[in-house]
Amino acid sequence: MKKIVSDHLAAAFLEKKAPKQKKSRILFYIGLTSFIILFFVLLILLFSRGSIKGISIHGQNILLDKHDGPYVLNFDFPSATTRVEALVIDVPDMDLSTYKYLKFSTRLADIVSSLKGTLRVGLTNHRNETSSLYITAIDSSWKKVKLPIARFDKIHDWSGAFKLIFTLEDWNQSAKKGKLLVDGLEFSKN
Repeated sequence: MKKIVSDHLAAAFLEKKAPKQKKSRILFYIGLTSFIILFFVLLILLFSRGSIKGISIHGQNILLDKHDGPYVLNFDFPSATTRVEALVIDVPDMDLSTYKYLKFSTRLADIVSSLKGTLRVGLTNHRNETSSLYITAIDSSWKKVKLPIARFDKIHDWSGAFKLIFTLEDWNQSAKKGKLLVDGLEFSKN
């Protein structure tokens, strides 16, 4: 009789213990899976937050990346209703106060090679402070431009988002139809 009682108690004890082990094992795997998923989500957020789309930082320079070729401004002044054409490029929220130069390359395409034009380069900050500079002798060959940021003297707040505006004006162009190409945009400390 003792044997029957002890067998019965052992069976009852082991039967109750087995489901607890299964439950704890399932809870362990659910917890482990949740931790792994959370870890990967945090990694993705960390790495995606460190870079701004269209911007890359290389040492002392901030590059405005455009991987499908240069920025293009098409103009056709005889057919246009306006005598001014503008290419507006959004510069994300960043502090440019320690940068000294705006660098880029530009040229006119689809024009007679002897024709030249003048390009107005403007910056507008988030407070709507605007300053512009003119670049002359833009023709069909690439021209490297290095503009001191200090010459944009009407801008006092260099933090926040900016608009970089390239403008062609009919009265400053020998070519009345074509394309303005802008490439290699960067803000540089040297």
